[in-house]
Amino acid sequence: MASITILSEDLVAKIAAGEVVERPASVCKELIENSIDAGARHVRIDVEEGGRRVIRVTDDGQGIGREDLVLACLPHATSKIASIEDLDDVATLGFRGEALSSIGAVSAMRILSRPRGAEEGSEIMVRGGRLDSPRPAAVPVGTVVEVMDLFYNVPARAKFLRRASTEFRAIADMVTAIAVARPGVGIDLRHNDRRVLNLQPVKDAESRIAGLLGPAIRHGLRRVEGSIEGLRLLGFVSSPKESRADRRSQYLTVRGRPIRDKTVLHAVSEAYHTYLMKGRHAIAFIYLEPRAGEVDYNVHPTKAEARFRDPTAMHALIVESIRAVLEGDPERRDLHVPEMKVRSEVSETAPLWGGAKKGDQTSSRPPAEEGDDGSGLDRPLKFLQVHDFFVVQEVEDGIRIIDQHALHERILLNRLRKEIGEGEVLSQGSLVPTTIALSAGEMAIAIDRRKDLRKVGYQLEEFGDREMILRFFPALLDGADHSEVLRGVISLLETKKPKAVKANVLDGILRQMACRGAVKAGTRLRQDEIAAMLAEESRTTGSFACAHGRPTNLNFSLTDLMRQFGR
Repeated sequence: MASITILSEDLVAKIAAGEVVERPASVCKELIENSIDAGARHVRIDVEEGGRRVIRVTDDGQGIGREDLVLACLPHATSKIASIEDLDDVATLGFRGEALSSIGAVSAMRILSRPRGAEEGSEIMVRGGRLDSPRPAAVPVGTVVEVMDLFYNVPARAKFLRRASTEFRAIADMVTAIAVARPGVGIDLRHNDRRVLNLQPVKDAESRIAGLLGPAIRHGLRRVEGSIEGLRLLGFVSSPKESRADRRSQYLTVRGRPIRDKTVLHAVSEAYHTYLMKGRHAIAFIYLEPRAGEVDYNVHPTKAEARFRDPTAMHALIVESIRAVLEGDPERRDLHVPEMKVRSEVSETAPLWGGAKKGDQTSSRPPAEEGDDGSGLDRPLKFLQVHDFFVVQEVEDGIRIIDQHALHERILLNRLRKEIGEGEVLSQGSLVPTTIALSAGEMAIAIDRRKDLRKVGYQLEEFGDREMILRFFPALLDGADHSEVLRGVISLLETKKPKAVKANVLDGILRQMACRGAVKAGTRLRQDEIAAMLAEESRTTGSFACAHGRPTNLNFSLTDLMRQFGR
């Protein structure tokens, strides 16, 4: 057995840095939090190559004096706490005194700072944990921290970094979470000299949310309030009609600190349990104000988590408060317990099969064969739509109940696969170009993966900081919510290199497109649309299951029905 030795200070510093500095987003988080703790009103973040080359955070806070610059870069040096009692009610975002020393241990870091009232500023350079002496520097009031060549001296860590666009999306998501938590701070985020976020200081959370999501989505959110002893809740949550495929649009803020907490995420999901399909998630902004001593932030090296004194009570408060809002809205009661109805009248919904809308010159609906009556059916079929969810069809020996979304999803998937097998998904131009609002992170991926998006039928152009113009879209998905489809596609592209898209990932993208482009449960269909869907079913391989493997229909024989009725 090897003898025990004391690790060198350099190795200890690099190991400690690994706990705090996981990736470029970790660096940005620590530096932005320091800026906010310094009283900054505006923070600018400049990132190059996803943060691997340069991260620069500039603020207008109180600054650091020359005599404190060296101390600020040493381990466990902080001005934010002085005793163990301070941890019970820590009000600052940072308090461990590890950020600058950890970052300086695995990068080349330069700090320029000038305190308010000082005639000149100072500069210090830290490379691989080794500090130079501070020297005078011309700098405005505030602080600039520049981090270059992250992990240059820890190649084992550097090789685990992802593509620049993926690393930047992590940065953008983190910066957005801080912006949600601190509406009074202006945020200016730029990547490779392109402005991604430009948020001015605002008075309250509602104004900040509107700035991030746009007024239209903000007005669709419902205000949630509640309290128990030692804890107050304020929240803004979406209608079940406005959901996402992941939890990236769920934000938790505890006393101005953005964190991720499994109990809170589960509580939000539980509140929407009967309102959203499996795999769909609400937009939610949850602000918790616990009393001093009710929460412990000192449970994770990056301060990304917290421990609540009574998580069960907190969970119940969130669930009950959100449900009170959802169940108090008549629109949601209709979704929860739909009225029994049969639809046969003409609807103004978009064509089921994509292509041109009613009144256009062309259509992508399946053509009628010779001798056909136009419905695509060999003989008249009796069917009806119930609850705007299912189609009940009479068959020779009983009835079939068809899930309209699942069947249309399978039809779209097979047709998309056929098109991609012939080269690429066929697209059509938008007569009236529409804008697609994306998050800062989604925007970065969309720009980086334009070629892959074109392969599956989407052509986008940049339009401002947070929007893209939709020029072309898959013809089969005419009438679909393209912002929803694109979010799903972008999410899959984010973690995959371009070469991987040529293999199994491409089929996953097509499944995503088919699911999100298919007619939704709760959509009223015309009789000719139902007839066309049933006709297409007979020509569709694997029509018994949707793109996720769920059944598209259930069969009940006359014998089964008679037995159930005791006949």
